[in-house]
Amino acid sequence: MASLLDARPRSGAIPRRVHLVGAGGVHLSAIGQILLARGHVVTGSDLARSDY
Repeated sequence: MASLLDARPRSGAIPRRVHLVGAGGVHLSAIGQILLARGHVVTGSDLARSDY
């Protein structure tokens, strides 16, 4: 139960776990890298495979 409480965002804060839809694009992949560097758990999806 404690892990569920830790995953809850504070008011105005970015959640610890983030899923990016359209993550293969240049902009969202960059945002994903920034979030990873800040310690977030990031997953993503896109319709097409990407080199970003």
